[in-house]
Amino acid sequence: ITLCPNETNAWEARGSTHFSLGYYAQSIIDFTQAINLYSLNVKAYVGRALSYFKIGNMSAFKADMITAAKLGSPEGK
Repeated sequence: ITLCPNETNAWEARGSTHFSLGYYAQSIIDFTQAINLYSLNVKAYVGRALSYFKIGNMSAFKADMITAAKLGSPEGK
């Protein structure tokens, strides 16, 4: 990320790593950056939704899952 801060896949991968480690707030930040760089990044929406779910933010979870579904994600349907 330091070398390629505009690489959406790097932010998504770091978000996934933070999620796996249980760092949900940090994963939300990373997935949000991935989405900011590429607003059609379905995996980032699903990852952020699951992070919101883990911290109990159900309204944000639902919003991101709806967006993911609209973008074609089977997880969001």
